[in-house]
Amino acid sequence: LAALHGTGVAPQPRGIYNTTGVGSVAFGGAITFAKVVDMETAISAADADIGTMAYITTPNVRGTAKKTLEASASGSTFIWRNGEMNGYRAEATNQILKTLGTGSDHGIVFGVWEALMIGEWGAMEIITDPYALKKQGMIEVTNFVMVDVAPRYPEAFAKGTTLTP
Repeated sequence: LAALHGTGVAPQPRGIYNTTGVGSVAFGGAITFAKVVDMETAISAADADIGTMAYITTPNVRGTAKKTLEASASGSTFIWRNGEMNGYRAEATNQILKTLGTGSDHGIVFGVWEALMIGEWGAMEIITDPYALKKQGMIEVTNFVMVDVAPRYPEAFAKGTTLTP
């Protein structure tokens, strides 16, 4: 969630949606094949199609894309089929916000995911506290890890705006 939508205000990393230099495609409504291709074009025009690319969006948008034809011509296929859109891998997750823009816009990101750096400092710490919940006969377990996320090349990503499911 933070890698996609983090604000950049401590302690959150700056997510793809809030990073300067990330391409942007305004959908202006429901998903269309033309806008999906526009996301690829935004990255390619920036000479940033430098690796394996994939789409990620909400389950609601995936559902709409599975029912929407690429074109109105006879024999056209659906935008989302066999785990792909526009010939690229496509995934759906609830980690993409459904409350962007007007509060009901859904997110979609296309990019070179290997260009998203995830840095970890130290190791994950696991702390056990046998005293805090002693009256319930339980042990409280907490973990702590220091991580940061940033796109190596912001141009290698494109985010969708004004997308409704």
